[in-house]
Amino acid sequence: MEEIKKTFSKVVAIIENAKKNAYRKVNEELINMYWCVGQFISEEAKAASYGDSFIRSSRYLILSTSWRTHPRLEYMVFLQGI
Repeated sequence: MEEIKKTFSKVVAIIENAKKNAYRKVNEELINMYWCVGQFISEEAKAASYGDSFIRSSRYLILSTSWRTHPRLEYMVFLQGI
């Protein structure tokens, strides 16, 4: 019985390690996504004419999509004050 527990603990360790790696990869992709979205919005805002409400319109579009349920994106919008 002790040998089975030892073997099973190795299986559990493999599974836990894979879960940690998956979390890291997901976070890496989320950071990349936020960076790309921020870069895109920044470039579009620079190209926008003064007074055309690009930032304000972008905020409403972002908040009206399914992304609205993602707290980090809402917080980013909040921090920008838009």
